Amino acid sequence: MVVYISGKMRGYTREQIVSKFQASEEYLIELGYSVENPANVDNYMPEDSTWVDLMLEDIKLLFSCHAIYMQADWQDSTGAKIEHDIAKHLGLKIFYESNITTNDK
Repeated sequence: MVVYISGKMRGYTREQIVSKFQASEEYLIELGYSVENPANVDNYMPEDSTWVDLMLEDIKLLFSCHAIYMQADWQDSTGAKIEHDIAKHLGLKIFYESNITTNDK
C-alpha cells in the first residue's frame, strides 16, 4: 500500500519541512508502508514555484496512492485540507498521525 504524507508546510523553513516529512516517512516505512513524500528532494520544485504549482504536483502524487497520512497539524493547512477532501472523494484510506497502526494495512 502506498501512502501519501500530508501536513502543514507554510510557515516552516525548507529544512523544517524536509525534517518533519522525513520523520513521517521513516515511521510509515517502519510500519511496512511504501511512501510518497511530497517534501522529498526528488519532488522538489524551484523556489519561485507558486502555491498552485506545488499543489498541482502534490495532487498528482496523491492520485498515485492508496492512502493518505495526515500529520497532526494538517487542519492548519489549506493545502492539506484540500488533499484530505480529495482523498475522501477518491475513497482512499485515511490515516491520522494520532492513530495509525500496522493493523490498518
